[in-house]
Amino acid sequence: MKTLVIADEDTVIGFSLAGVQGMIVATAEETQRAFDQATQANDLGILLITERVAQMIRKKVDNWIIGGGQPLIVEIPDA
Repeated sequence: MKTLVIADEDTVIGFSLAGVQGMIVATAEETQRAFDQATQANDLGILLITERVAQMIRKKVDNWIIGGGQPLIVEIPDA
């Protein structure tokens, strides 16, 4: 199982130093696309997403968390 982070550029770069792949997003549209792509991946176990980025698509993130399933979504604080 893989871990992926969806966040701003600095956060993604930081996680990449630890070997975690990431997707850099800046807009709600980019976030929506990245989230959809990540949640459709069969080999993804944990999806890390910063609070600020999650806020852009709050309803979608909350629905996924309530529904359960894989990947597990973990919101992390921003820098």
